[in-house]
Amino acid sequence: MKYFSAADLVENLYRAMADNTIGKTIESILRNDLVIIDEVGFAPLDDTGTQNLFRLVAAAYERRSLAIGTHWTFQDWGRFLPEHTRAVSILDPLLQHTTVVATSGQSYRMRDAKQNLRKPPISS
Repeated sequence: MKYFSAADLVENLYRAMADNTIGKTIESILRNDLVIIDEVGFAPLDDTGTQNLFRLVAAAYERRSLAIGTHWTFQDWGRFLPEHTRAVSILDPLLQHTTVVATSGQSYRMRDAKQNLRKPPISS
């Protein structure tokens, strides 16, 4: 298993483009049975970042499991990707053979943080 935030993954792929090792980098990432990409859509992607993400998704298609964490609905992916057609190009292979787990409500981290604020301070 390999975990990335979307920003870290895109940054790694940019570096691999710069030194002409993007194919090797993607293959290295896909040696893992499961690749988790979290925080997709937290920051908008430019054309190159979107193309690199697509390359990874296309290379993983029917070969490896991808887990994507995002707060965006599929219909809204065009809001953080440069073009709606690119969003569709990435989502198409992601959604085939997919199990979608949609959650709602407050995040666990936010809930825990609020509970910790209510606790009395520990005195020394």
